[in-house]
Amino acid sequence: MSFDAASLTLSQPYRRALAVALLLAVAAVIATGIVLPAIAQFEALAGSVAESEAALQRFTAVGSRLPRLEAEDAALKRAFATQGGFLRATNDSLIAAELQDRIKRVVEQNGAQLRSTQILPAREENGFRKVTARVDIVGNSDAIERIWYAMETGAPFLFIDNFDIEGRPLPPHDRSLRPAIELQTRFELSAYARGGAP
Repeated sequence: MSFDAASLTLSQPYRRALAVALLLAVAAVIATGIVLPAIAQFEALAGSVAESEAALQRFTAVGSRLPRLEAEDAALKRAFATQGGFLRATNDSLIAAELQDRIKRVVEQNGAQLRSTQILPAREENGFRKVTARVDIVGNSDAIERIWYAMETGAPFLFIDNFDIEGRPLPPHDRSLRPAIELQTRFELSAYARGGAP
């Protein structure tokens, strides 16, 4: 059996169907290989542009507040410079002397006895000089309460920490009265000075 060119020719409708199928196959390859990735990339870029625009709006809103925040910062710095809660001295020896003087005055004014004050080495803390004293006082509970209140509410600001209290009864002058309690109180008291030289 032999085939000749005439027998291999397709009819006109088959050629059109084959051409349409070939065209659809080429279109599918183009769509899959070029168009769909391009669409996906375009959508990703559109999403990125939308995120960037939202971020730009946020930054613009924050940036518009900058002059007000700078003015507030300057006002806070001015207020801080005039605030009276710090020790006035500028070196560690004077800072320690100022703290000891404050402790002695408060204890004596409130009717207690100052047994000892030990100044610990000053140290830098967040741009300030911090000085701490170990304090040992003796007095009744009312005096101790007044002393601590005066220390924590007065100026310069003083901070009480690590306290220990021991009580002992004192014999009363009148035997019909209950014995009074004397308290020995040990604690650490800290204060700050503005960035003084060590």
